[in-house]
Amino acid sequence: MKKNKIKVGWYAFEGGNFSPIPNAYPNCQGVVAWLNPNKFARKGQRGLILIPEDIKAVWSNEYCEVDVTDKNDGYCNTQKILAYGKANSVKFPAAEWCATYSKNGIKSGMAFMPALNQLKKMMRYHEEINEALSQIGGDLLEDWCWSSTSFKNTLLKMIFAKLKKILVLFGLRKKNVSRPFTNSQLAAKIVYPDGTAIALMKSYKEKVRAVIAF
Repeated sequence: MKKNKIKVGWYAFEGGNFSPIPNAYPNCQGVVAWLNPNKFARKGQRGLILIPEDIKAVWSNEYCEVDVTDKNDGYCNTQKILAYGKANSVKFPAAEWCATYSKNGIKSGMAFMPALNQLKKMMRYHEEINEALSQIGGDLLEDWCWSSTSFKNTLLKMIFAKLKKILVLFGLRKKNVSRPFTNSQLAAKIVYPDGTAIALMKSYKEKVRAVIAF
C-alpha cells in the first residue's frame, strides 16, 4: 500500500506494509496513530505507529534530573534517558520497556517512549485508534500515560531554595527540605480522552505506550 494513502487507524506490518485490514499481511506491529501533514516528510518523520500493548511502570526508580525537556522528539529523549541510566546506574523502567520492545519484526532499539507533543497529536485520534486496537485485542488508550518529556521545574527549585534559606534562619537544617523537591523532577504525562497534560512525580507507576516512527 502506497504510504501517501495511509490513514490513522490503519495497521502497520513487518516489511513496511500498511492496510485497513488487521490480517492483510503477516506480523501486525501496531496501529497508525499519527501522520505528518507534510507529504514530503523524510523517512522516520512520516508518522507514528502505536504498539498494541501497554504496561504500568515508574518513570525512574530514583530521584534524578535528566535533560529531556524536548516535547517533540521522543526517540532522542529515550536515548538520552537510557544513556543517563547507563552512566549513573539508574533504572528507567518506562523508557527501558519501550526501547527493548521486540515483537512481530520490531527489533530492540526501534521503539521509543513518545514525547509530550507526540502523545498529544495521537490523542486527537484516540477514538479511531481505539477502534483499530479493539480489532486486534490491543490495550486501549483510556488512561494517563507517561511521556518521555521531563518537566522543567526551575521555578520550584527557586521557591524551595528560598524556603531553605528562611528555615536556616529559624535554625532548621537544610536537609529538611532537600528532598524530594530539589533533587527530584516532575515528568510530563497526558490524559488520553482530551489531551490534557499535567506533571507527576517520576516515582509514580503509570501506563506506558511505545511507538515506532516510519
